[in-house]
Amino acid sequence: MAILIGVTAYLGNPNAGLAVAALLVLTTVVLLHAWLKQRADAKARHTELEEAMSMAHIGRWERRLDTDHLWWSQQTRVLLGIPDDEPASYEGFMRRVHPQDREHLSKTLKSAYLSGQQCEVAYRVIHADGSTRFFHNQLKIECDAQGTPCRAIGTVQDITAQQTIALELHRQTAYLTAIVNHLPQGISVFDENLRLKYWNALFAEILELPPDIVVQDVSFDDLIMVPALRGDYGPGDPAEQVRQRRALAEQFKPHRFERNKPSGR
Repeated sequence: MAILIGVTAYLGNPNAGLAVAALLVLTTVVLLHAWLKQRADAKARHTELEEAMSMAHIGRWERRLDTDHLWWSQQTRVLLGIPDDEPASYEGFMRRVHPQDREHLSKTLKSAYLSGQQCEVAYRVIHADGSTRFFHNQLKIECDAQGTPCRAIGTVQDITAQQTIALELHRQTAYLTAIVNHLPQGISVFDENLRLKYWNALFAEILELPPDIVVQDVSFDDLIMVPALRGDYGPGDPAEQVRQRRALAEQFKPHRFERNKPSGR
């Protein structure tokens, strides 16, 4: 608005030229200062973002689908073990991917590029020292005005620590399962809502439970109702027998009882 007023004054009064020039210079300085500050703020935010992603072991990458130009952030190079002087290339990246993961990773990326859909994919990378790292990629696709995919933007995160913990947990669970399945007792684990979470084969065998009812999250009542209806707990109302046994279970204290089944066992 100040510039428009100044120009109007200049056209009506030639002697106002100096005032207009001064106003234009001042406006230019103000705009330049604002632009420089905005640029500095953006650079600071970019630096903070890079530092945060570095701490989280996350890198960024971009790929132009129309020109096949690929860009990696510095953190991506560090994570994947790619030297700074090596040009970014899809082939160079795939050479480092574990041979068993290349086909799946390639198909997943190509499908995303063609469909324009976001996707996630996990894979392994072999570093120059022979060590194997686990990574997780997330990417989204940008399309041009015609709706054609033209640019892929993604992140790469090192999940080796999480994967190592998961693998160790899987091994420990397998050991525990093997031990429990060889115990000479029936074992069952119920949660606080008395829903079945874990059991061994002998548990179903001792109670003579049909396989279709011994499933994850089945209720305690539904399980105990089977032997109750069969008469395993003796004469009486099956619903009351289930209620009594549920009351004992809800105390979460050890208890025992003996019974003779109709089969004589």
